[in-house]
Order: sequence, then C-alpha cells, then structure tokens
Amino acid sequence: MKIPRRPHVIGPDRFGLLLAAVLASFVITPFIQEREFGGLVLGLQAALIMVLALTSSGVPSRRVVAGTVIVTAAALVLASEAVISDGPAAAWAGAIVTVMLALTPYLVLRRVLAAPKVTLSSVAGTLSAYLLVGMTFGSLYRTISVMDTEAFNQELGAASNYFSFVTLTTLGFGAILAVSDMARSLVTLEAVLGQVLLVTLVARSVSTLGQQWGREHR
Repeated sequence: MKIPRRPHVIGPDRFGLLLAAVLASFVITPFIQEREFGGLVLGLQAALIMVLALTSSGVPSRRVVAGTVIVTAAALVLASEAVISDGPAAAWAGAIVTVMLALTPYLVLRRVLAAPKVTLSSVAGTLSAYLLVGMTFGSLYRTISVMDTEAFNQELGAASNYFSFVTLTTLGFGAILAVSDMARSLVTLEAVLGQVLLVTLVARSVSTLGQQWGREHR
C-alpha cells in the first residue's frame, strides 16, 4: 500500500509559513533590534522572509539561490550596522533591505493572482503581500531618515515600521511627520497603495474564498 506523501510546508503556493514569518518579525524585532547582535538577527530574519517569498512564489531554484546569496550579503551588511549605527553602513544596509523587500509583494501577488481558485494559502499570500508592502516602506523610510536627518520631524530608527503601518492603514496618529518633499510624496503613495490593496485584493480574496479567480494557473 502506497502511503500518500505529506504536502511540503515550503514550496510553490505554500504561503502559510511566509505569513507566519512576517507576523513573527513584528513580535521578535522590538526585543532584539537594540541588542548587540540585533543587526545580524534582523538581517537573517529578512533573508528568511525573502527566501520563503521566492520559494512560495514558484521562482526557479537558480533564482532562489541567487536571491539567497543577495539576502546573505545584506545580512552581513546589517550585522555591520550593529557596530556602526550611523553613516554609510546603515544607509547601505537599509537600501539593500528595501530592494529585497520591494520584490516580495510583486512576486507573491503574481503567483496568487495566477491561481485558478482562492484557497486559504492564497489568502495567506495576499495578507503576506499587504504586510510586506508596509515593511518595504518602513525600510525605505528608515533609509531616507539616515541619509537625510531632516526628512522627518524626528529620527525614525526602530519606529520606521510603526510609522509605515500607521500610514498604510491611514490611522495617522501624527506622532511622526514627514517633512521633506520626498518623504511626503512617499507617505502619500503608501497611503493610497494601502487602501487599493486592502479593498481590491485582501477584501476580495477573503470574501471569495473557495471560488474561482477566473484565470488559469500559469
């Protein structure tokens, strides 16, 4: 008798673990970012999220390996940030992480929208993409804050993700304000993008769970 194989936790269209890793990052980050090796751990965390996004999005193995090399290099840069908190090291680290994270929502959504049916996994993928957009902008804001100390009314640092998700969800508490023209433009873009994604993708995927997307899987 042939025993059926258990489905792989990691693989194409397996977005559950990606969503878990993204959510875990919100819990872990506040406890480790100020510690001695916080930069290294955050770098490895970003690397894990990137690799999971590539794998679950069905990216060919060669590109997954290339992505792993890139995120590993970024982890080393972020490790140096734990020693050098200001200046070029922090700016380069932020730029690399931003570029890494910016790829993930696109890859995930491309895979999700290409699926013929809305499943729990695809809902997890949509939620992951939404959260990754917020993380991408948070990394971008932090990089801008390092490069231009007057871009915001205060140095962002560890509050970059907080500011990003307050903007993405249009809560607008007002504790942190964008001052420079570039920062204001990016904040406006994120607020609009957040509402578009929430209404057209997240809400749609949840409300149509089990139904057809109406497109053939690529």
